[in-house]
Amino acid sequence: MPELAVSYLEYETAQIGHRDATDTLKHSSVMFTRDGILQGGGVGCNLALLWDGLKVSELLHLAAVPINATATAICGFAFSLGCGALHIVAGALRWNDGLKKLAAASGALEAIEEAKAGLKEAKESQQAELSNAGRLAESLLEHAERNEAKAQDDAKNQIRVGKWRITYGAAAMAVGGVSLALFLIVGGVSTGGILFGIIGGLALAGWTFFAGVRNRNSAKSIQAAIDKANALPSLDDIIDQTVRLLDRGGESDVEARRLIKHTLKQIGLTREDLWPLRFCSPDPAVRGPVVEELKIKIRNLVDGDGARCAAEKRVAPRPETKPVANAEPVTAVVV
Repeated sequence: MPELAVSYLEYETAQIGHRDATDTLKHSSVMFTRDGILQGGGVGCNLALLWDGLKVSELLHLAAVPINATATAICGFAFSLGCGALHIVAGALRWNDGLKKLAAASGALEAIEEAKAGLKEAKESQQAELSNAGRLAESLLEHAERNEAKAQDDAKNQIRVGKWRITYGAAAMAVGGVSLALFLIVGGVSTGGILFGIIGGLALAGWTFFAGVRNRNSAKSIQAAIDKANALPSLDDIIDQTVRLLDRGGESDVEARRLIKHTLKQIGLTREDLWPLRFCSPDPAVRGPVVEELKIKIRNLVDGDGARCAAEKRVAPRPETKPVANAEPVTAVVV
């Protein structure tokens, strides 16, 4: 039993991290293809042309390796076009993810507002004065509200970055396409090709500057969120008290436990999430991991993406049920 309880905790923890890992893999794959393969190939072609044009092999007394300048230049332009196209793909992915996150965060905030309204009604009817359940519920909702507001800001920033990346990718493809056309028409490097190369370099510098400013602002917003969180009661202490209140084996009041359960269910906790704690063995070796697992779920609900995932499930269309064909009557023969 202790081994099963620990395995259950590890399984639930892995499930929470699986979503982030999936998104990271998706974006990292596009980034690696763009910055590793295509951009690396483009840089290699440009260096080969520069090496050949400056006669570096002769200066260093190395064996010269002949290259086809036209084919190498065309490959370089093709790699640049591919980079621009993948910038557009990455921007579209980020934009789409931002729209999904924004919708989920908005749905989670609506659920939090409903929970706060229900808690206010409970306090007015004196139900929340039975214990500290009202105070705990308010603190949990406050943490959850700030977490979802931060998620909304992050989603809007993702959408902006996605649009900018798409614009940059389209501009890079346009510059690369015009440069390639001029190269093919003129038959070599032209003034127009050099001009468009300069424009492309300025665009790249502008994007790099924008990315640097974005990362700096992101770091500032993270620090501001940490400072705001420090102004609230410690989330670890709140979750510890909440789980003790939910534990039927303790001395918590029934009405208080019902209030905290109702509040958590409104923002995404399910009845099934509470069953392990309710039915598990009182053995500390078994109960300990189950308690930790519930703490992880509550933390993910108010300080992770748990409320957003619950909001997505609430608005997701239910699969249509197919009518079951009428079965032929079966006659039982008794011998």
